[in-house]
Amino acid sequence: MANINILVLGGHKSGKTCFMLGMYDDMRVGYGGFTFSATDGHVERKLVGRFGRLLALKDPSRSPVGTEILDDYEFSLNFALRRFMLFNWYDYRGGIISETGEPYHEVRELTEQADMVMICAPGALLYRASFKRDREAARSLLIAEIQQLMVSDRDVRPSVTILVTKFDEFAGLYRNDHGDVDEDTIQTELLAAVRRQYQTFFAAGGGWRVMVCPVSLGPKVFADPDGAEITPQNMHLPVMFAYHEHARDLARAWAERISATKTKVAELTGGFFGGRFTKGRTREALADLATLQGHQQTVQSRISIIVENLPEGLFFDDGAPRTLSGEG
Repeated sequence: MANINILVLGGHKSGKTCFMLGMYDDMRVGYGGFTFSATDGHVERKLVGRFGRLLALKDPSRSPVGTEILDDYEFSLNFALRRFMLFNWYDYRGGIISETGEPYHEVRELTEQADMVMICAPGALLYRASFKRDREAARSLLIAEIQQLMVSDRDVRPSVTILVTKFDEFAGLYRNDHGDVDEDTIQTELLAAVRRQYQTFFAAGGGWRVMVCPVSLGPKVFADPDGAEITPQNMHLPVMFAYHEHARDLARAWAERISATKTKVAELTGGFFGGRFTKGRTREALADLATLQGHQQTVQSRISIIVENLPEGLFFDDGAPRTLSGEG
């Protein structure tokens, strides 16, 4: 089972580490039968301990210490205690992407190898950049620096998740300025703000597959950052989307191999002699075909399970809204 490489890009205090800790702790318990686990028991205990600090109410020090240089983790996404996917998760000090030197080039190399790139857009910065036209906030989102990292000659683009971290900040500021508004209105405005600020990834013909995902450590953290209860929101969605994209590509690869094997069987059983002298090779090809079809069926069933657990309205393909399908 090949590992999926996930890289999270964002500036200093953009919420990269908080998201990772919240995601891990939330999914240790599970969502809809899905769970996460670290493949290293020492890493498991370390992450649980770090998240424990976030749970210390009325403690200004509960925010986790940022990553010094680069941390990498290997996680497993499981369903009903059966492994779906192994993935490498890379966390790094936010300031690196606006610097030069060896750490920057290491992150650039990781970007080249990534199957999915997650871009952190802190809710307050996104709101000020989009609705207040705050140029300093826009610069702090490091949009130009992130796009520079992702310039590539790769034939296959990575999928992109734009993580609106600290979404409670965005929602709180929007309500402060617009009064009593419903969640659907806030989501619509959030999507519009993301599309304005990250236009590159929504360009028609650009070939980007994108998920916009608002995440938060809790809906009341914005109003009471030191004392509000930690109740992670939407933490499971990004990795499930990463699996969907991986499985979709895998299903297409199986389909191509199945098509080629069917052609081979037809060639072996056709012709003037009707397969009279190729029975052994035909049996092997038919056995290969059955194996491939079994693999494809497994992947398709997993895609269907994932789609059932992903919400509508957050996905875009080539700049257009996209409905995820249970088909590969």
